[in-house]
Amino acid sequence: MGRFAAEFDRRFTQNEQLLEFLYVFDKESSVFMSEDSLLQLAKQYRSHIDEVVFPSQAVAAKSFLTTDLICEMSDMGQLLEKFSSLPTAYSEIMKLLQISMTLPVTTASNERFFLSSEESEDLPPNHHG
Repeated sequence: MGRFAAEFDRRFTQNEQLLEFLYVFDKESSVFMSEDSLLQLAKQYRSHIDEVVFPSQAVAAKSFLTTDLICEMSDMGQLLEKFSSLPTAYSEIMKLLQISMTLPVTTASNERFFLSSEESEDLPPNHHG
């Protein structure tokens, strides 16, 4: 059981900071499209994001999203769609959105962990598998 607790702790605490950065794409958040939050999230994916171009795109991104556009959006997919209308101007913002939209898939290991712990509870005590 100690092994499970250690693995549980490792998997959830490693993602905590990254998950906080994702609030930058939540229109209800106080950090929605903030330059600082966008830059922090981009630092997590340096190898995929052009660090020279990104800062200027981060500044322009929030200005591009008028109040009317923000009210119409309900998820990151729609946010990506809005930036897609100017793909050259927001190429790095779009990359960051696409990466962020895949994160629930990459955190599926947490779900697999819970499933494996439930299965091990169903096994007889002398089973070592």
